[in-house]
Amino acid sequence: MKDLGLYINFPFCTKKCTYCDFHSFEGIQEYMPLYIDALDKEISSLSQMLINYKIKTIFMGGGTPTILHEDILKKILETCHDKLNISKEAEVTIESNPSTLSQRKLSMLRSAGINRLSIGFQARQEKHLKTLGRQHTAQDFISAVEWARAEGFENINADILFSLPGQSNKDLSETIIMAIESSITHLSLYSLKIEEKTPLYEAMLRGEFILPEDDEDRKMLHEARDQLSKNGFVRYEISNYARFGMECAHNLLYWQNNEYIGCGSSAHSYFDNTRYANHSDVKEYIRSINKIGERSRVFVEKVDKQEERFETLMLGLRLIKGIDKESFKIRFGNELNFYYKDKIKLLKEQGLLEESNTKLYCTQKGLDLQNYVVLNFME
Repeated sequence: MKDLGLYINFPFCTKKCTYCDFHSFEGIQEYMPLYIDALDKEISSLSQMLINYKIKTIFMGGGTPTILHEDILKKILETCHDKLNISKEAEVTIESNPSTLSQRKLSMLRSAGINRLSIGFQARQEKHLKTLGRQHTAQDFISAVEWARAEGFENINADILFSLPGQSNKDLSETIIMAIESSITHLSLYSLKIEEKTPLYEAMLRGEFILPEDDEDRKMLHEARDQLSKNGFVRYEISNYARFGMECAHNLLYWQNNEYIGCGSSAHSYFDNTRYANHSDVKEYIRSINKIGERSRVFVEKVDKQEERFETLMLGLRLIKGIDKESFKIRFGNELNFYYKDKIKLLKEQGLLEESNTKLYCTQKGLDLQNYVVLNFME
């Protein structure tokens, strides 16, 4: 059987964060029962299509899945196990906001088969949490990790943002220290991007704050990277750090350009060399799933071999270990140099790429200039 990742989207939030442009919504809780019913139907409909696939990972994201009652989440996982081939060793992750967690809820989630917890921490300081519109405190995060540990969660991720308005290196360092001392095993560190049509974007247009310059952003990243390294966290992808053996298996499927199925509104899939996405509108998603013979898809796009090759390269160069040359050759029939010899040579001369007998990977400078590196491979 081939391995596959399964992403399940829950687009509900108690309140939208000021920086978020995801298709997640507050104030539509009345649609939850209908949405869960549609989601259950969509997962069940996959049974024949995925009969020769084993689900290696499940990732429950959103939105904030943990605002739903744990019995609902358990029901969805039961459908997955009833209708699909779920590996006994599957990594099952759920995203959460600290304010939505309690020891009782974490106990129920653990007993339902969830074995990896991802917590949106973002920042330690109250002023930054307020700017981001977060509905929790730093203490809520600490309590959530303590409860999760008590209930048997061994793999716990914290999401942290940097380059926030008015954030100092000291602020970021204090946030990272708190996360490390809470006994997490994985940390995702993202530079804040101000997206259009978000409250934070409007505040920026009004001149309420100025974002750090690129050089300052990079300095914060480098100091955070060094701090994490000194505390036993290995950088294995541009934005992700883990203790030994605690890398996120689900996200590794994406970075290795392997197949995955997305269920729920706005969920994306990459399956059988085809990319497709579900309706982002919750009501339209529910309607289309319930209409006999109609899938909830807004587009379907066939991926040709040249595009697949480029995407495999682009995603693989996000990994610190880079691209495995032999795996690439097996997948595409020829070695990397057959397709990209001149471009690899140029980027190596510029100090952006290096290679060993088995790997092609970015240097530290190449990781900092990732977009430039990738653009050089575009055909």
